[in-house]
Amino acid sequence: MGIGVLEPKSDAVVPGTVLLQDHGDDTTVDNDARGNNEEVILEPQPSNDPNDPLNWPLGKKVAMVMIVYLGAVVHSGTTAPLLISGNVQISKDLHIPLSKMVQLSLGYFILAAGAICPFIAAFARKYGKRPVYVLSSIVATVGCIVGATASGYNSLLAARILQGIGQAACETLTFNTIGDVLFVHQRGLPVALGVLCINVTINIVGIISGAITTRLGWRYCFWILLPFAIIQMLLAFFFVAETSYRRNSVDRLNAGHRSKLHSTNDASSVDANYEFEEQISRDDTLKDNASKLENVVSHQASENQPTRKSWIQELRLYNGPFADDPMWKIFLAFPAVLLNLGVSFAVFSCGLCLTWFGGTVTIASILFPAPPYNYTTIQVGYASVAPAIGSLLASIFMGLTLDHLVSKLTRHNRGVYEPEFQLPLTFAGGACVIAGMVSTGYTFGKGSSVYIVSVCWAIASFGFACCNVTYFNYALSAYSDYTVEIIVMSVMFRNFLGYVLSLFVVPWLERNGPLVVYSSLAGTIAATLLLVGAFYVLGKRYRLFWHRHNLLQRLQLEAKKPRASE
Repeated sequence: MGIGVLEPKSDAVVPGTVLLQDHGDDTTVDNDARGNNEEVILEPQPSNDPNDPLNWPLGKKVAMVMIVYLGAVVHSGTTAPLLISGNVQISKDLHIPLSKMVQLSLGYFILAAGAICPFIAAFARKYGKRPVYVLSSIVATVGCIVGATASGYNSLLAARILQGIGQAACETLTFNTIGDVLFVHQRGLPVALGVLCINVTINIVGIISGAITTRLGWRYCFWILLPFAIIQMLLAFFFVAETSYRRNSVDRLNAGHRSKLHSTNDASSVDANYEFEEQISRDDTLKDNASKLENVVSHQASENQPTRKSWIQELRLYNGPFADDPMWKIFLAFPAVLLNLGVSFAVFSCGLCLTWFGGTVTIASILFPAPPYNYTTIQVGYASVAPAIGSLLASIFMGLTLDHLVSKLTRHNRGVYEPEFQLPLTFAGGACVIAGMVSTGYTFGKGSSVYIVSVCWAIASFGFACCNVTYFNYALSAYSDYTVEIIVMSVMFRNFLGYVLSLFVVPWLERNGPLVVYSSLAGTIAATLLLVGAFYVLGKRYRLFWHRHNLLQRLQLEAKKPRASE
């Protein structure tokens, strides 16, 4: 039995439970890679097709990942907090109430992103990611132009909605694209760097945009962002090829069986293999000449192997379809995945952390300009250094401790990895959130020194970042078949909850004060910690229960995994 993780009453194999010595896990692969790269088992298995994204040259993969991350930094990390530091100043310029400005600066932006993201994800699964990336970059760039030339409330509202629509692809597809082009043992560092870049950008933008708004005016936030948006749009069109690929089921076999097959990802060559195997079973004489038969298969495979696409051919926007399910079925699968209680727990818990973290930035932009601080817009921006430091320290802390803790728990469990091993550090993060949020609300209410407020705020940000990592890792480890659905529903829940918060946060602050607001938000995090304990103890039993009573399969909403898949 895992340390505190209850075993099912039967001896059935539980999805998500892995014997690390037999699996291409990062822990094992890293050890092999340090000694002999030839011993690394590639997962997923690439085909012999030169157009398979897994077979692309490393330089092409790295360039594409960098362009995709640039899109996430420009259209998500930068655009979302672009106006928050200047809420008070912009509300005066537009002659609108502060509560309405909070909705304008962030509320409608995240509402648009949350509403469009399931449609974008469904379209990308069916028809490919390249058209989504290109069109989203165009829409976001147009939104930037509208914002730079905005003359009033309505035009600025249109700009934020357009930017929200363009940003949705970055939130839903970025890390899924990493999985398209990189093997499992190659993903750890790129994903970690991507998360760090986006998080740091979100925090730094508040500092920079505050200075720009004070010295040049809020429209220059859009003008300065515009060249980066145009560059990213051009790079996406010319250098982000389609990464979705119809991968044959042969590529999903275990390593022991893969070495016994000599086939390509081309459907005709696989059919030829099956035909030859049937002939072998019917004719004993052919069994004695199996090696000759394999040579014939290999020769046929080489003849049917596709040629590498040219750069011009890769510029095509449409290369699909990449899924056999109809669009309505793919779309319904996103909310239906919440029928899985483990997925719902991770989605809602992670969404709360992300939303409340963003809420602390919005609340600070309201409280600092008011007495006793009376901060200018640029000073509000400088105060955003606190959550930036907290998030950065959390990234370092989780990088140094999480994998080590998981490995230690796995060793104590006789080498068997359980996804629940990702959860223990949530308690440390949750404790920081509760202590940091309550103390931040108290110090704001007392008008304490900005340095004391900033330390408390940094502690809360540290805890939020830690919890986000553990929740996300748990969900993707325990329910890896639903990676895209989990990301989409996390984005939707976070954005819709953030929009709701923007509707009432200002009157709530005015009526009850910062201590009540911060303490109430901290209370919801404390409630999720109770669920963490329950899922740590009972999570494995529930995974087996879901495997045997999969409601998505019963509703026929689970994505097909036939000979071809996305």
